[in-house]
Amino acid sequence: MVWHATVGKSIYLHERVKVHFEMSAFNIFNHPNWGNPRTNITSAPGVITSVVGRNDLDNIGPRQLRAGLRLEW
Repeated sequence: MVWHATVGKSIYLHERVKVHFEMSAFNIFNHPNWGNPRTNITSAPGVITSVVGRNDLDNIGPRQLRAGLRLEW
């Protein structure tokens, strides 16, 4: 299981102008998601040789932190 979290704060500078600050963390606990063990009984059965979710679409790699500042008017 992978945990993500986001914290944000909006500060109004004027009636229509605000600044929004945001911090996001992906894979907070930095836990690898192990693949299934080998099932071939002739070559090292039960050995886990891969980590799943390591492509560009999943974003389940090592822990990542991101911060952003946005001005809205």
